[in-house]
Amino acid sequence: MHGARRVITFCLLTAVLPTVLLVIPLYLRHSIYADVIYAVAESDVLEIVDGISTVFCQAHSLKMNSSFHAFQLSGLPDLSPNRKHIRLKKSMSLPDDTLEYWGFYLLKGSTVVLSVCSRFVLCFCQISLYLYSRSGVLNLFM
Repeated sequence: MHGARRVITFCLLTAVLPTVLLVIPLYLRHSIYADVIYAVAESDVLEIVDGISTVFCQAHSLKMNSSFHAFQLSGLPDLSPNRKHIRLKKSMSLPDDTLEYWGFYLLKGSTVVLSVCSRFVLCFCQISLYLYSRSGVLNLFM
């Protein structure tokens, strides 16, 4: 019986343990800390936290199909108590059944005022505004 225990221990230490020590880091690298794709708009401000590991990370590579600005902060940014008014005026012509996505990063307590004007006053069109939050809450206006 003592010899059988030695054989089982030997098999575990030579086959199972090295396999586990190889498979777990590979699993972490390719599933938990895999490359992450973010859908962003022109005005989005994102904190990139997914897919970052202090063990497997040698560098960060950010790629986008247009120009962008990236900043690395050592801690959380300081928020000013003063509110800033931003006015955005955009003119566009959309064909029927076309959706336009605008993404904004809003801090807690922010307010948004939206006014829409149609070129044709007697337009029998439907305008809908959908407001999504990162937590998945949906509010419907208009």
